[in-house]
Amino acid sequence: MPVSVDYSAAIAAVRSYGEQLMADFSIPGISVGLTDRDQLIATIELGYANVAKREPVLPATEFGIGSITKTFTGILMLKLQELGLVDLQRPVVEYLPWFSVRAKWAPFTLAHLLSHTSGLPNPTMNHMDHTSYIAALANANTGSEPGTYWHYSNVGYDICGVIAEKVTGKPYAALVKEYIFDALGMTESRGATIDDGRDRLATGYRNKYDDRPILFEHGIVEAPFFDFNDASGCITSSSRDMTKFLGMLLNGGAYAGGRIISEKSFTELIKPRGTAEPGTNYGYGYGLDVPAKEGQTWFGHDGAMTNYASGMRGDRNWGVGAVALTNGPWFVIPYLAEYAKNCLHAAIEGKEMPEPPVLVDPIIKPNWARTWYGTSGNIEIFIDDDGDLFINDGEIKGKLKEAAWEELLLDQPGHNLWPLQLALGESAGEPAMLTWGSRVFSSKPLVEPVETTPSSPDSSKEIPAELAAVTGHYTSFSPWSGSKRVFLREGELHIVEADYIWGEDPEILTPIPAAELDGETGWFRKGDEPRNPERYRFTTFIDGIPRIIEDEVGNQWHRHFTA
Repeated sequence: MPVSVDYSAAIAAVRSYGEQLMADFSIPGISVGLTDRDQLIATIELGYANVAKREPVLPATEFGIGSITKTFTGILMLKLQELGLVDLQRPVVEYLPWFSVRAKWAPFTLAHLLSHTSGLPNPTMNHMDHTSYIAALANANTGSEPGTYWHYSNVGYDICGVIAEKVTGKPYAALVKEYIFDALGMTESRGATIDDGRDRLATGYRNKYDDRPILFEHGIVEAPFFDFNDASGCITSSSRDMTKFLGMLLNGGAYAGGRIISEKSFTELIKPRGTAEPGTNYGYGYGLDVPAKEGQTWFGHDGAMTNYASGMRGDRNWGVGAVALTNGPWFVIPYLAEYAKNCLHAAIEGKEMPEPPVLVDPIIKPNWARTWYGTSGNIEIFIDDDGDLFINDGEIKGKLKEAAWEELLLDQPGHNLWPLQLALGESAGEPAMLTWGSRVFSSKPLVEPVETTPSSPDSSKEIPAELAAVTGHYTSFSPWSGSKRVFLREGELHIVEADYIWGEDPEILTPIPAAELDGETGWFRKGDEPRNPERYRFTTFIDGIPRIIEDEVGNQWHRHFTA
């Protein structure tokens, strides 16, 4: 990279965008590292590592990097293969004879785990020991033949971590230190999140409420700390240290002292083997997001935990990259890393800095303002003299506020548990449907209204009588789990994270025929994709009402006493 490149405008642009994100999304602290192939360009520190103590983010402040850990794990497994300790094309059971999962296909390999194509589910990580987490898969089913379907699975990487420990006799944390941290001089990085490292870590935060959609004006609270040693997301690091790792990736696995992995292994690392979005340019290698099409050289990975978030972006052709870290579960951070990478490229090209991405499009108020027609009554949404949106359904009247993910929220007790979500039609983006929890509204008058209520299904989609009372609010004490809501919409059961934190729409709970589960009954698939291996069932019925939701590995959410 030419020494004469002036990155000052890029650094200023990244800092400005970071400050904007902090203000818009109530982010406590951010750390950004910028690098080229040869050296650190700059670090940018914004906000606080600890808000209450007013401790600023420093260059050495460590954060949980979440699922960027998977890139380290992918490299580690390739290194162990070079050493003859594993063969990524061999089945898991050859290394863990006790491992079991219900499957009707040939056993999956370590390569399938690393590429998220094993068919395994992605269960919530409600556990304190990764081996017991893996052992619980004995009660789960795979959803697809290995190598045929991409489905993100943290537990697949945790299996790889346990195998690495088995074949070396060393903890995962010691392995990433020996083969990666020490070689690259990453002295501000740890291979596990543990109490002994808390003094180096930024304090983690979360949104104030976990039982309702996010309004950033509600602010943040300190998140619970928990130990974590799973190879899917346990590493902590500073942005300064992460640029050393990123520089090695930009150099194809090489660093000043030699190579972390061979050229052949690096080619395997970045080879796309699956895609989360068929027909797009999004591919996945061994722990890296990579282009699915030839001729491009970008790569990256994101990380999201309950108390930290991260984004890493690089381009081997441009020779630059960026990592962004924050002490909260904010989905916006990967966009900062992407923007930073693009700013560095603009500086190399001598061009103007690009415009920063707009993460949440402004609400187009006329799309919302109209009469909405529903089977359980109509609602009016209108724009007042001050330009604000209000809702009126005859009983409820109030101002609608913009929540995350281009949604609206009526922030009143009893009405603030569900966002209003708009669906556009196929004709010129015309609004077609509005949902509000169980209620569904059309932008056009209903020709043949069906007599139904939010709490009872219509006659065309009957729910078994014993499940008519399953709707409600379920929660767990685990920091990973949060709250879930189960509700009926147009006669079908749906489930959703109560705070809508990842922007996911509610998903249908699809009854699974007993024949698919060796005669087991009462299970529901999450969503309507038949290859999705994640499922739930309702248990512990008292007076006809279930008290617990359980998933395929035994994680539980208990019925909460609040709505």
